[in-house]
Amino acid sequence: MLVDRYRFPSGNPDRRRPLPELRAWPDILAAHNAFADRESRRLFRALLVYRYVGPHASAGTHNREIATALESFMTTERRSEPIGGAPSLLGEPVSRWQTEYNGQPMTVETIRYGLFWTDISDQYFLRRNGALVVPRAGDVVIDCGACMGDTALKIAAHVGPAGKVFSFDPWPFHAATARRVAERNGLAGTIETYCCGVSDRSHPNLDHALTREADRIETSIKPGHQIGSDEPTIAIDDFCRARSLARLDYIKMDIEGSESDALAGAYDSIARYRPMLAVCVYHKPADLWEIPLAIKRRFPFYRLYLGHYSLHGEETVLYCAPEA
Repeated sequence: MLVDRYRFPSGNPDRRRPLPELRAWPDILAAHNAFADRESRRLFRALLVYRYVGPHASAGTHNREIATALESFMTTERRSEPIGGAPSLLGEPVSRWQTEYNGQPMTVETIRYGLFWTDISDQYFLRRNGALVVPRAGDVVIDCGACMGDTALKIAAHVGPAGKVFSFDPWPFHAATARRVAERNGLAGTIETYCCGVSDRSHPNLDHALTREADRIETSIKPGHQIGSDEPTIAIDDFCRARSLARLDYIKMDIEGSESDALAGAYDSIARYRPMLAVCVYHKPADLWEIPLAIKRRFPFYRLYLGHYSLHGEETVLYCAPEA
């Protein structure tokens, strides 16, 4: 078994979980069969084995390609610029790095391990045997879970100056950093970042959520931050109506377990615009089968695919490609 020692320095913390209740297994089987290709179904089965038999028995923890890419990246010397007073993550202070994506130079603020996911992993984009879930030039994109803003930069590199990226994150430090990173890269006109969460409703109302300031003094990164009951949220349907969007081409969600709620708040927009979807399905155990099944039943025009990008139980993404 291979272990990501940079994410888990003391060893992989994942443990075998109790099997799902019997009543869940018909849905698990239905979700498995809803995927459009064999590779997605293979990954689905490997993730079930990982969770309910043990990591040692899963093909995912024996993926030498991922392990080799990670080790090579982390042990290659790269220059960075220190940021005064920057917080730390995984024991390393955030620094400023120069990199390149899709042929475009970028400046990002992260740690070396975070830079690996920016540089090497295309976890929110699918290119597999003719199936594509990738933003295109001129696309309008909603990015749920801005974190430090690097994903919005990568999306902007795809959509170009004619496109637009609306990015959301409820943690003020994340939103402030994401805005600064967009400005530093000359993309303030392409990327709009809002300091609020995304859910099934706009709380307390859309205007309040969209005008929340991100300038509170924060000293910590919280990539696993979950929306608190007192934090403002928007529903994607409300946002699209308020902005009178003529199109919506791609939605990415990596929002720490709020994905199901955020999708419920986007049902009208999904039905109207038929955007490509990239939705994380690893934050809650049942998301792996409940989210794909809910989308397939409500929106049968989607073809579903699954991707997994780590040696452990994180970074599993559901892709939904609308049929022509």
